[in-house]
Parts: sequence; structure tokens; C-alpha cells
Amino acid sequence: KVGVMLTDWENHRTETAYENSLIQKNFAFQFVNSYISFFYIAFFRSQRLSFFGVSTVDNDGEEVVLRDQCQTSTWWGVERPNDCMTDLFMQMVIVVLLKGWLRHGLALGLPKLRRCVQLCCGRAPEVVDHDELEGLPKLEYERSLGPHRGTFYEYNEMAIQFGYLTMFAAAAPWAAAFCMANNEIERRVDAYKMLYTQQRPRYQGAASIGMWYQVFNMLTVAA
Repeated sequence: KVGVMLTDWENHRTETAYENSLIQKNFAFQFVNSYISFFYIAFFRSQRLSFFGVSTVDNDGEEVVLRDQCQTSTWWGVERPNDCMTDLFMQMVIVVLLKGWLRHGLALGLPKLRRCVQLCCGRAPEVVDHDELEGLPKLEYERSLGPHRGTFYEYNEMAIQFGYLTMFAAAAPWAAAFCMANNEIERRVDAYKMLYTQQRPRYQGAASIGMWYQVFNMLTVAA
């Protein structure tokens, strides 16, 4: 919301310039918000940083400074103390994989929940088979659907996922295969949403993907 407000104040002459400026602001925030925990685990947590000087007393009565450290992991029979690769691996599993499946569930479940609420409140016509609607009932049904969000959010999801897979591939090299399968499912989920759970998107011409090309290039350099 802050990015949209700031971009509105800039008073761009064209819609392309407006979108490029909004992409820059939004992804700068998303980059920090999405990857900060990964960078911390990968590069800083292994240094056993102290918790702002917080300390405790051990069994011998001596003061011990509490430090953030990774668990000792065992790989191929060899113990690796303070190894943060295991923690980074768990982050990849939870954030990259489970988050993708949760997003699919919400994409399919929220429109149905919204539809049920509208039916209970009498704000939407009850439809048995929307493919057979014609005339005014069809217009009333389509008016009750949610608006299309646009391609901005779709590109943003792909860019965030691309950053996870390239910058932290050492922690989970197999994640790319799972994300490819996830994207195939997402393609079908998005197709279902466009046909049945949201209003028809407004046509917008585009000569290229705009600023997203620079975003993907930046992530590749960072990786």
C-alpha cells in the first residue's frame, strides 16, 4: 500500500512507467522480507551471535552469554557442530514447498468461501451450472465474482521463487524439480480461477515483461 501511494505521487505519464516504478519499490521490500531469514541462517548464524548481551547462569554458577547457534548435524556419519545447512534445508522445505501448496489451497478455497458468504447474505444468484447461463443471469453471476488481480502478483510470486531456487540452491538442489511441478499445478489453478472464480481480466497490451527482466537479472547476479 505504501508503494502504491508513493508511485501515485510520482505522477507518471504512462502506465508502463507507473508499473516499472511500482515493481522497483515492491520488490525492494519483498527481497528483504522474503530472504532476510535465509541470509541470516546462511551467513550470520554460524558466527554464534549473542542475543543482545542476554546471559544466564550455568550449573557451576558462572555467567554464560546466550548465543544463537545451529544444531549439530550428522552427515554420512560425520558430526558437524554448528552446521546451519540443516536449518537452511528446513527453511527451504517450509517456505518454498509448503508455502506453494498453501497458496494453491487459498486460491481455490477463498473464492468458494466468498461465494458461500454471498449466497447466505443474498448478494449473489444461486447457480447450479454457470456454463449454461445466458443473458441477464450470466451478467449477474459474473458481477458477483471477485476482480482479477492482474499479472503483477503472478510475476512477483515467480520472482520470489526464482530467488529461493538460485541463491540457496546448495541447501536443497532438488527444490527446483518440486517447484517445476508446483508451477504446472499453479498454471491449471490460475486457469480455473480465470474461468470460474473471478471476473474477466481487463485487456492490457505489453511489449515486454518490463522491469521484471531487470529483477530476474539482479537475482541471477546475487545467486
